[in-house]
Amino acid sequence: MSLRTRLFQFHAQRFAKRLPRQKQFVDYAHASSFLIIDECAPAENYATIEHLAHNLRKDNKQVTVVGYVHQKQHTAPTTADFVIFDKSQTTLWGRPDDMVLAIVEKQQFDIVIDLTQRPRLPLRYVALHANARCKISGYLDDYNLSDFIIEISDKQQSNKQSSKREDIHNEYRKILFAEIVRYLQAIRQSQP
Repeated sequence: MSLRTRLFQFHAQRFAKRLPRQKQFVDYAHASSFLIIDECAPAENYATIEHLAHNLRKDNKQVTVVGYVHQKQHTAPTTADFVIFDKSQTTLWGRPDDMVLAIVEKQQFDIVIDLTQRPRLPLRYVALHANARCKISGYLDDYNLSDFIIEISDKQQSNKQSSKREDIHNEYRKILFAEIVRYLQAIRQSQP
């Protein structure tokens, strides 16, 4: 385990003690605000994520996207509901600037959807600090950042073969997003 990972683990434990979170399942009909977390490089990823956010907005859902670019500088546009940060906005230890974390701490989200295929340390901090009732991801981690996980099997991904890594990751995003929404729509809250 690297020093950066150990520091994150220490931070996550302290954060959980200082601000305990009430985990609560929220179904699609009762969810009004979503936070989508993902990597936003290259530009095709940005377009895919924006398309997925647009699908939620069509259902009158409020959507905020926080994306991370693993480079020193990025050229993708940042708006109030689509925030992109890069390596220059993280500390030496991988923690995003307070400005980035404040965006996800100040707003209450019903659901956080983490679309990353493999966890990136700056995005783990974002997921940890997100003020949300329910957090969903496609991977299992050691820090209990997600309330539930939807795994995408190789069989589900193998329907469309591509040689480009970006195409494979975009396909993973689309499948994971569709599975999460389908699951949230199929399950109904026990309380009206």
